[in-house]
Amino acid sequence: CDYGEDAWPNKPQDALGYLQVAISYDRPTSRVIVRIVAARGLKMRDPARRLAPNPFVKIYLLPGRKVSNKRRTRFVPCSTDPEWNQIVEWQVMPGSLPSLYLEFSVWDYDRLTENNALGQVTVSLAAITAFPH
Repeated sequence: CDYGEDAWPNKPQDALGYLQVAISYDRPTSRVIVRIVAARGLKMRDPARRLAPNPFVKIYLLPGRKVSNKRRTRFVPCSTDPEWNQIVEWQVMPGSLPSLYLEFSVWDYDRLTENNALGQVTVSLAAITAFPH
């Protein structure tokens, strides 16, 4: 995949990129709802050859790395600025929100070898705003 100019030319050299998500809690159904919107300025897979990654996002509801706590987006081929606009959900009782976290990790999908990690961030659900939809 040949990708043109970097869309974020002024980002710091050590920046891993930006991930845009929206997190909400639906009290009537006891669901944590996460919309994975997009990422911007991800690192190139191979900068010398101008190869962009095939990014996807893994999301874990922590603590616990059980399969039932894991969600993921589809991968977007050849993009440093992918858009997913994908929703994932978990059933969570309101009283347990303060002790839970969401871990977002962005990966480069590779069908021939192992996927490569591009970056990660963890967000506490302690301050989530509960509102009905």
